[in-house]
Amino acid sequence: MRDSNDNQLVRLSLFVGGLALGIALGATLERPIVPTLISTLKEWQDLAAGLLALLAAIFALRPIFGQLTEMRRQSAAASVNTSTTVVVALEDEGQHLQALNPTIDLIGHVLDVIDQESIERLAHNNFWTEISAMHSRIQGESDWLQRRVSRNPQNSPLSRSRADLSVRMREVASLAHSVDHVFFVRAADYTGGWEGEENPNETYDLPALSDRLREAASSLKKHRDVYLAEALNPAIEKMWAHIRVLEERAYAL
Repeated sequence: MRDSNDNQLVRLSLFVGGLALGIALGATLERPIVPTLISTLKEWQDLAAGLLALLAAIFALRPIFGQLTEMRRQSAAASVNTSTTVVVALEDEGQHLQALNPTIDLIGHVLDVIDQESIERLAHNNFWTEISAMHSRIQGESDWLQRRVSRNPQNSPLSRSRADLSVRMREVASLAHSVDHVFFVRAADYTGGWEGEENPNETYDLPALSDRLREAASSLKKHRDVYLAEALNPAIEKMWAHIRVLEERAYAL
């Protein structure tokens, strides 16, 4: 790159010098040779001094041009590293959300068992432990997504879509908690172990809660798929395309 700049400067110098010489010789052809030659030499001296000053300025600016080029290259390289970190985090998010399927399937399995078996039988079979595990898993997923939301400002369509998905996941986690708690209360009628009082502001209708949780889990899965297909994956593709451009600036200058 530096050799190319030097060659350009040499060509520019030759061009300017040739142009000045041509103008000077052309002027002598239209006027008497001897008097005009003296005048032309004086003009040529002034022109040469200006040309030398111009060339000196060009050579003085050459390091600055090189520094600017290097600054652009370093800035692009730094942006490559930062952008790559961001896009890898987005890819990890997509993989994590895609792995949500087993948790949603577990919710469906637990609710199917609750619908098919009596609370008394489930209580004696310690089914509460499976319900508690279901609640813990979806609560953990909800907490993870909420951390993703809190770490990213909601000033982009992707961030807003993520926040909306987080709201739906928190709803599923809340309903799972209610099912967990109500089953424990109802099972205590057969196994004992709970001496609290029912909250009049809370529903203890387990079948109704199960239906709400099933519907919310199904809705969560649909919105997760839409989020991946229409928000997250396009953002990842766009980021990688941007990184390719930055790489060309950083390494091809």
